[in-house]
Amino acid sequence: MAKKEGPYTGRRIGDYDTGYMIGEGQFGQVYEVTKRDKQFAMKLGIQNRKFGGGVPDGTTTRSDINAREAMIMQTLSKHTNIMTIHHFGDVMLDRHHVPYMVMDLAPYGSMEDYCPIGTKLSLAQVSNYVGQIASALQYAHDKAIVHHDVKPANLLLGRNREILLSDFGVAEESHYTRRGGSEIIWNAGTPSYMPPEQLSQGYSHKSGDQYALALITYQWLTGYFPFKSNQMKRAGNAQAISSLASVRPRVDQIVARAMAVDEGERYPNVRDFANILAGEITPWSTP
Repeated sequence: MAKKEGPYTGRRIGDYDTGYMIGEGQFGQVYEVTKRDKQFAMKLGIQNRKFGGGVPDGTTTRSDINAREAMIMQTLSKHTNIMTIHHFGDVMLDRHHVPYMVMDLAPYGSMEDYCPIGTKLSLAQVSNYVGQIASALQYAHDKAIVHHDVKPANLLLGRNREILLSDFGVAEESHYTRRGGSEIIWNAGTPSYMPPEQLSQGYSHKSGDQYALALITYQWLTGYFPFKSNQMKRAGNAQAISSLASVRPRVDQIVARAMAVDEGERYPNVRDFANILAGEITPWSTP
């Protein structure tokens, strides 16, 4: 999103001076902030606003969700493609407790800004970015954490234009169970990037992150989103995948498997998807 003034622009919050609002989502607003001439990003939410159902482990306020997200991201912060969290807590603003989280500033915005619908990336760029994202997701999955909201707006570009996976507001440890001990999450995330099983049955596994990354891959290769409706997504991807055949032989088959309606037909893990895609793209790619 474009920078704009927000309700907390021009405020002093702890040791930070707030600037423009640079992001806004379900769980808060993000501001440019400065501390001793160093720039960071600060995510602010509003405490004690109840969410309508579906939030696990008793986390029913924005402060709870902010704390959960920050702790999850701190667990993952050693990975170079996951946003670094510096600290978090609550601050009193206008007689309200407002949860906050301070993280690195992503100066080049998000992949949604860099590659909006209607634009395409080169094969080399797609292979590079998908590899970075898959590496970050696999690192999280290996620690039993599923993101559940992988989309271009949550893929930020760091100071060296590297991918930074962000916004773990609906992430969850994959051992959280609701049905028969499976790795399941409540129905949260962005519908356009949700896997079919989450749309129809309200649950998603690690392979749901792989599915979302495959949708993004399709979008970056073709310039448009593969499905016009969630009904088309549930019906299958044959028509959508046919558009990839002209991009590069076998790329359509690789992406089709990661986008399979049946989650059991997808790759065993997201790293395999990225590696197989890179193996096909690299010999043919040019920057």
